[in-house]
Amino acid sequence: SIELFDNDESNLIFTERWETNWSGLPSVKIDLSEKIINELGIEIINDTKNQYIANTDAYELYLKAKHKYEKRKTAGEIDIARDMVKKAIEIDTNFVDAIILLGITYENIDHKNALKLYDDALKKASFLEDKHAEMSARLKIAWVYLGTGEYKKGIQYIRRSSSIANEIGNESDIAKIQYTKAAYFFKKLKMEWIEENADSTIFYYKKSLETWEKLGNKKSMAALIHNIGLLYVVYYSDEEKGIDYYNKAKELFIELENNQALATSYASLSNLYMRTFKWQKSLEFRIKSLDLAKSIGDKRRELYAMIDLGLYYKTILEYGNAYDYYLNSYKMASDLDLQQIKNQALANLITLTNNDDERTKFLSILEKLNDKEHAEINFQIGRAYFELNEYSKSLHYYKNSLKLYKKIDIGISKSRSVLALSRIGIIHYLLYDFNSSSKNLSEAIEITGIDSLQYPIMTYLPFCLANKRLNQIYDNELLNSFIEKQKKEYENRKMKWFEDNEDYINLFMYEFYQDERYLIEAYRNVINRSKGLTNKNKNLYFSYVIPQTILKLHNNIKEFQ
Repeated sequence: SIELFDNDESNLIFTERWETNWSGLPSVKIDLSEKIINELGIEIINDTKNQYIANTDAYELYLKAKHKYEKRKTAGEIDIARDMVKKAIEIDTNFVDAIILLGITYENIDHKNALKLYDDALKKASFLEDKHAEMSARLKIAWVYLGTGEYKKGIQYIRRSSSIANEIGNESDIAKIQYTKAAYFFKKLKMEWIEENADSTIFYYKKSLETWEKLGNKKSMAALIHNIGLLYVVYYSDEEKGIDYYNKAKELFIELENNQALATSYASLSNLYMRTFKWQKSLEFRIKSLDLAKSIGDKRRELYAMIDLGLYYKTILEYGNAYDYYLNSYKMASDLDLQQIKNQALANLITLTNNDDERTKFLSILEKLNDKEHAEINFQIGRAYFELNEYSKSLHYYKNSLKLYKKIDIGISKSRSVLALSRIGIIHYLLYDFNSSSKNLSEAIEITGIDSLQYPIMTYLPFCLANKRLNQIYDNELLNSFIEKQKKEYENRKMKWFEDNEDYINLFMYEFYQDERYLIEAYRNVINRSKGLTNKNKNLYFSYVIPQTILKLHNNIKEFQ
C-alpha cells in the first residue's frame, strides 16, 4: 500500500493498495508510476516509452537472483544466482536486465564471457529500441574495458551511454555515468599523475555522490565514499581524511551485506596502513581481503589481493614470500586472461627468482608479446630491479624498453621514453657516471621539450646535478620555477611537498640546495620504513645505495652540529 501526502498543505493526495505475489511486481511498478504522475499533474520529458516490460515470472526470478548474488556469503551462491537468472532468460529471451545480470556474475571470473553477454544485451536493447537498456549495456561494456586497461574503447562506450542518459533525463542514470567517468579518469590518473585527471576524478565522484545522497541510494553512496577516500590517500596524501572515508564506507558495506565491496575496502585500508609503515595492520587487512574474496568466489578481487600481498612482502624485503604470491598471481591472471596484471606479476617473478633456469623460462614468455606489451614489461622489470638496488640489471631493461618505445608509434611511447631515459639518467648519477647521466637526461628533455616535461623535477633536477658536477651549463632559475610550481600544486592538494617526495628526490634536493629539511625528511622516511623489518632485512635495506647515502649524509650533519 502507499499514501501520497502533501506535507505543506497537510493533505492526503491519494492512497492505493495492491495485493499480489512476486510475479505481479512489474505491473505494480507501472501502475504506481502512472498514478503518481497523474495525481501530481507532472509533465513527462524524455519518457522512455519503449522501455521493455519483462515477463512477470522472469522478473520474479531476476529479483531473487540479484538479491542472492549481491548478498552472497559463499562462492556457491554465485551458481545458484546464475541458475535463477538463466531460467529468467529462458522464460523471456528479450529480458535485457537479466542478460546484464548474468554478465555481472561472470565479470570478475571470466571477463570475455561477460563482455559477450553485455554485447548480446546491447543488440537486444537496440532491436527493442529500449534506450534505457541500451545505456545500461553500454555502461557495463565500458567497465569491462576499463578493467582490462583498454581505456580508449571504454571512453567511447561511456560517451554514448552519457548521451542516452541525458536524452532520457533520469537522475540515477546520470549519476551512474558520472561515477563511470570518475573511474575512467582515476584509471588515467594511475597512468599519468597530472592534476587534470585528479580534478576530473574528484569532480565526477562528488557530482555522483550528491545525486545518490539525494535519492537515498546507500549502495552507490558507499562505493563513492570509498573511492573518494582512495583519491584523498593516493593523490592528496591525506591519510587522515582517507581513513575517515574508508571507515564510513566500510560500515555501509557491512550494513548492506555487500561483501564484494567490503573485500575492496579491506584492501584500501591495507594500502593506507602500508603507506604509513604500519606493517602488521597492513598485513591483517590484506589477508582479510584475500579470505573474503575467496569465500564469495570473487576471482578478480582474490587476484588483486595476492598481487597486494606480493607487494607487501617485497616492500618488507621478504622476497621468498613475495615470489610465491606473484607466482600464484601470474597463474590466476593467466586463467582470467588479464594481461596487464599477468605482466606485472611476470616482471616481479623475473626479478625475484634465484633460479637461473626459472628466469630463462620466464624471459622466454616475453618473446610472445607484441611490441607494446614487450616495451611495457621491460620498463616494469627495470623499475623492479631499481627497487631491488640492482642498478646494472635495471639499466639493461630500461634500455630495452627504450628501444621498443622508439620502435612503436603510439601516444604513450613518447612519455614512456622520457620516463625510461630519466630513470637511466638517475641510475647513472647514483653510480657516479655523471657524463652518461647528463647525456640521457638531456635526451629525455629533447623528446618533449623542456616546457612539456610530464615530471619536470624528476628529469631536470638530476640533469642540473650531473651538469653541476661536470661544471657544465644548467638553468638554476628554470629549476627553481619548476619547484615553485610543484610547491603550489602540493599546497593546493594540502600537501607539504618535500614530505611527500620520494627519498631519492629529497636526497637530490639536499645535494643541490644544501637545504637540510630535505635530508631530514628523507632520513625520517628511511628510519620509519625500517621499523618492523627483521634485523637481517633492516641491514639489507640500509646497504641499498639510496638509504645508505641518506644515512651517511645525515650522520655527517649530526657530527658537524
